[in-house]
Amino acid sequence: MSDSQGADLSDWDALEPDVLDAVTQAMALSAETRRIYPTILAQHYGPGALEYLDIYPARQPDAPVLVFLPGGFGGLPMCADDFAGVARGPFAHGITTVVVNYAHAPSAPLDEARRQVGAAIAWVYDNAEQFGADPARIVVAGHAVGAPLAVGAAVTDWEDEYGVPAGVITGVVAVSGRFQPHPSTGWAVPPVFDRRVDVPIIVAVGDREPDELQRQSGELVDRLTNGGTAVLLDLPGADQHGSFAGYCDAQSPLTLATVALISAGGRSLRVA
Repeated sequence: MSDSQGADLSDWDALEPDVLDAVTQAMALSAETRRIYPTILAQHYGPGALEYLDIYPARQPDAPVLVFLPGGFGGLPMCADDFAGVARGPFAHGITTVVVNYAHAPSAPLDEARRQVGAAIAWVYDNAEQFGADPARIVVAGHAVGAPLAVGAAVTDWEDEYGVPAGVITGVVAVSGRFQPHPSTGWAVPPVFDRRVDVPIIVAVGDREPDELQRQSGELVDRLTNGGTAVLLDLPGADQHGSFAGYCDAQSPLTLATVALISAGGRSLRVA
C-alpha cells in the first residue's frame, strides 16, 4: 500500500478488525494477481506522481474494457496496486481491466479527482488498441469514493474537456457509493439530475451496508430511472468494505451484471 495519498501507516491502528481483515485480504490477493496474471503496470495518464494506471489485459484481441476506480477502507486511502484482484472475474469473461490511481480526499478536492479520472478514461480510449482492447466498449466502475466519480463520468463533456468522443463510455457501475455530500470530504455525486443521462448505470449495494448508504443508492436509482437509465443491484452478504470483491469472482452477481452491461453496448438493461 502507498501512503502517498495522505494516509499514514499508523492509521492501520485505528481500523476496525473487520476492515483490517478486508484490507489485508485485498492486498494479498492483489499481490498474487500481479504475479500470475498478464500485466502492464504503472502507465502514466498525467504528469502527477499519483496519475498512473495498471492494465490487466485479456488474452483475446479487441477485448472490452472495465475501468475501475478504487475507493478506500475505513477512511484509509489505498492505491491502484492494492486492487489488482478486481481483474480476476472480468478476465475470465475476456474483459481487460484497468485500475486507476488518483488522488483521494483529503489530499485533493473533488474537482481534481474528477479531472484525473477523466484524463485516465481519455487515456484508455486513446491507447486501448495498443494493449489489445476495443475503445468502443469501455465501462467505468467505481467503489466507495470512486462510485460518485464513476457516475460523474456519465455526464462529462468528453469532447470539450478531453478531446474524445461523447460516447467514450458505454456504461457505469457504482458500488457502495455515498451519493450525497460526505461529512468529512464534501465529496458527492456531480449534478446528474438536471441533464439527460444516456449511459446505463448499475448502482450496486450490499445488504450488510449501513442503512444510509442503502438509502442513498436506492434514491439515486429512483431519480435516474425517470430516464430509464439506472438499475439497483443487491449484493447479498456484502458490506461497504468488501463489496468490490465481487469482481474477484467470475460468477458473482457484480461480475455477471457488469458482463451484461458490456454486452448491452450502451442500451438500457435489467439485472436480476
